[in-house]
Amino acid sequence: CIKSLLTFWCQHHYIHIMPYTQKKHATVRQKSKPALATRELDYLFRALNALPTETEFQRFNQARLRWAVTLMLHLGLRIQELITLNMSAFHQQPDQDNLWQINIRAQDVLPITADVLIALYDFRQIMGWQPNYPDNTRVENDRPLIPRNRTGHARLSQQNLRIQLNNLFKCAADILAVEEP
Repeated sequence: CIKSLLTFWCQHHYIHIMPYTQKKHATVRQKSKPALATRELDYLFRALNALPTETEFQRFNQARLRWAVTLMLHLGLRIQELITLNMSAFHQQPDQDNLWQINIRAQDVLPITADVLIALYDFRQIMGWQPNYPDNTRVENDRPLIPRNRTGHARLSQQNLRIQLNNLFKCAADILAVEEP
C-alpha cells in the first residue's frame, strides 16, 4: 500500500526520488507515435490556411491557432500547458551551442526544433513583439504563450482554445470529406 502511494507520487511529480530505492526517476517525456498521419496534417494546415483573414482579429486568430497547433504537434504540449506557459519558458543554453529549449515544469525541459523556432519567430513578428526571439531580460516575456488578444497581456482560456481547435479539426474533416468522399 505504501509502495503504491509512493509510486503514484513519483509518477505525478510530487516527489522525484523513490525513498525505498534511492533512484531518481527521469522526468523526460516518452516519445509517442504521432496522433495524425502526414495526410491528415496536410488537411489540418489547409484548414488553417482557409480561415478568414479579412479583419485584423481574423489574421491574429489564424496566427494564434497556427502557433498553438505547431507547439502541440512538434513539442507534444497539452492544452493546459499552452495556456499556462509564458514566453519566458523559452531560453537558450549557452553551454550547449546556444540550443533553444522550453521549460514545461521545473525539471521537464524540451529541446526546440527548427520548425518551432521558425514558428516562434513568425508569431512574435505578427504580434509586433521585439526582439523576434524571447530575451529573458525583457519584461515582455511575462506574456502568455497563447494570448487572448493582440496586446498579449491576457491568457486565452482553456475552453476557448478547445473550441477553436475543435472547429479547426471540423473544418479539416469537412475538407477531407469533400475531396475524398
